[in-house]
Amino acid sequence: SKCLSLAVPPLLSGNNFQTVEEGSNVKLVCSVKANPQAQMMWYKNSSLLDLEKSHHQIQQTSESFQLSITKVEKSDNGTYSCTAKSSLQTESLDFHLIVKDKTVSVPVEPIIAACVVIFLTLCFGLVARRKKIMEVSKSSELFK
Repeated sequence: SKCLSLAVPPLLSGNNFQTVEEGSNVKLVCSVKANPQAQMMWYKNSSLLDLEKSHHQIQQTSESFQLSITKVEKSDNGTYSCTAKSSLQTESLDFHLIVKDKTVSVPVEPIIAACVVIFLTLCFGLVARRKKIMEVSKSSELFK
């Protein structure tokens, strides 16, 4: 019996838009279906991605071509293209990466606790003052 192999031009899919905070890690996953297996490349803003001395890493499996960026910087903002080149044709899929400013997280619990302490201190202060005022008014009535 003969084994029939069906030729399939590259089919690419993935999450086209990703927003990430500066300093965090991101993974662009380009899913690939091709027969024969396609030659894969990543481009950034239409230029071949330079993996030398950079914080980009590529991982390839039979079904995906991943670009990992560690400690994302503002300069990583842009359009990344996953390109698959086979003997049948060349396909490309764009991934838009938006790097937003690092948000400084303010812990809410200590602020709430401080507000409660201030509020209670004010309440106790008013109660103590009220007692004093009552005592003063009582004593002034005694002297009449």
